[in-house]
Amino acid sequence: MKSTFRMFTIAAVGASLLVVAAPLAPSVLAQESAPAANTTPPKAVPISALLPEAVASPIAVSSKSIDDPSERVKVTIQIPVVGGMADTDYQQKLNDRIQQQALSDLETIKQEAKEAFADSQKNGYDYHQYELYISYEVKSDGNTDNRGILSLEVSTYTYTGGAHGMTRVDLYNATVSAQTASDLTLEQALGEGGLAKADQAMRDQFARPNNFFPEAINSFKGVSPEQPFFVEQGIVNLVFAQYEIAPYAAGIVNIPVVGEDQAAPWVAIEAEQTVKNEAGVTLVPLRMAAQKLGFDVEWRGETRSAELSRGAQWTSVTVDENRYFVNKMAPIALSAAPIIVNDTMYVPVDFFDGILGLRVVATASGSFGISG
Repeated sequence: MKSTFRMFTIAAVGASLLVVAAPLAPSVLAQESAPAANTTPPKAVPISALLPEAVASPIAVSSKSIDDPSERVKVTIQIPVVGGMADTDYQQKLNDRIQQQALSDLETIKQEAKEAFADSQKNGYDYHQYELYISYEVKSDGNTDNRGILSLEVSTYTYTGGAHGMTRVDLYNATVSAQTASDLTLEQALGEGGLAKADQAMRDQFARPNNFFPEAINSFKGVSPEQPFFVEQGIVNLVFAQYEIAPYAAGIVNIPVVGEDQAAPWVAIEAEQTVKNEAGVTLVPLRMAAQKLGFDVEWRGETRSAELSRGAQWTSVTVDENRYFVNKMAPIALSAAPIIVNDTMYVPVDFFDGILGLRVVATASGSFGISG
């Protein structure tokens, strides 16, 4: 068998799904509890680049499908097309970059599928269809409410056999004004002293070493200006690919950079608000935490599951099932399955960083802070 579709070192995230959700039934999910009075929420680093004047006309992002019927590769491609920029030259170049990457991925997997099919015919084994799935998320839309910042994630999932496929995301960040547009760098997005704050965000995450490869922790020298990132709700998120700093079960790792300037969604969970399952794993009330972090939550009584959505982010959890979904990626197992205690749904703490990509900080007293 030929080698599988090659991995890229650019970070990856799951595909885009948006669910409009109603509040969760209070008889099933926990009521919210106030954090301790002396809890100080972390702050998010603002976008402090010198951005030009406000956008004159609305930026719009539409979808474009690329069809390529094939018996050897199952193809579903939806890429973004940016419109509304006054700087039409930059806009065209950006759209061309996105499309050319998708077409390159398509040609690569088609060639690998062709070679794998030939091998199967020659050696007498069954050929299993390859898969290519490309979708996107708009993290910031480039309009005035987002300070002229456009941030796109294009997610590419490929399956060429084996236990699971691989996901890669290409990140496109730009500043947009009434006249011009240009690429936005990480240093611009973080502002003065931002890389040092990014370094601290990484060290805070590495304080939970079981979530990361030991070699990633030991070799960390600081965040590079070339580190992939996206901007969402004014917060810079560092993005790491599958296997880059953590095992496959961790999925795509997003780490929000927090500092002293602007409030981020935040919840404090005290030790007495948690429960432990029969294996001794700590779990926290889903509704209380998720709603304070800006998620809509909907209870599905017929399946004993809850759906969470925030912007383009979506996932679903089911009572007693240790199978968690990051958008359209294959389900992964965490430290425990969700459980119901006193009509309240609880999930393991690693659900918030492993699935939702948030920042979790544990204390020696057994309490937790979750932000992002």
